[in-house]
Amino acid sequence: MRVSASKAGLLPRCQYPFRDATPWDNTPPGRAAEYGQRFHDAIAGVVDPAVVPMAIKGTKWLLDRLNHATAWLDAQDFPTAPQAEVAFAYDWSTGTSRVIGKNIGRKYRQHGKTDDEIAGSADFVVREGGVVHVYDWKTGKAVTDSVWPQMEWLGLFAARAYGVESVVLRPLHVTDYGIEDGMRRELDANDLRRVTEGIRRDVGAIADAWPEPGEHCDGEWCPARGACGLYQIRKAG
Repeated sequence: MRVSASKAGLLPRCQYPFRDATPWDNTPPGRAAEYGQRFHDAIAGVVDPAVVPMAIKGTKWLLDRLNHATAWLDAQDFPTAPQAEVAFAYDWSTGTSRVIGKNIGRKYRQHGKTDDEIAGSADFVVREGGVVHVYDWKTGKAVTDSVWPQMEWLGLFAARAYGVESVVLRPLHVTDYGIEDGMRRELDANDLRRVTEGIRRDVGAIADAWPEPGEHCDGEWCPARGACGLYQIRKAG
């Protein structure tokens, strides 16, 4: 299974990249992605003392954002202690999910993910009775509605793992001047069913999929662009 929560926005638009035989580009991450990963590695230990933060190279960009995020966290009154970097494995055929570790990076298979499971990690989660709150730090220049597919998947994974039917999604935009936390989406049982059915439909279509080029090729960072002839034709035209 090549699908992960990070590609939740791409899968409904084109299943072709997720075929086992489709070549993927091995382009290293750019500077923005590298800086974002440094922030995530560092803030995990602030969110959850049980997480040992990875060694980081401090820069003004990073330290400023860590200060903003730490101040934001200190101002919150969470009902329970946040859990950072929670890794889930979701079985798309059965609709079940489980927690397979914390702060494991992308080493999902080493922690027991099977071929029928889709992996994804929540930056941090907070449980409150029958509700689970899923938070996601965003370090890019802007945060748009494109964040919701991935967050809905993570919300579903968390709901099924914890046995609840209510999820609150909270993207947190980390900026030069502070944390923007105004975006919020709630998922109830019907919403979770919608997300479940969408995953089952789209994953089930992978085996016979053909390229479907469009704006999503670049917008969703399709990993198969380099080997996709239709993408190359569209780009050249």
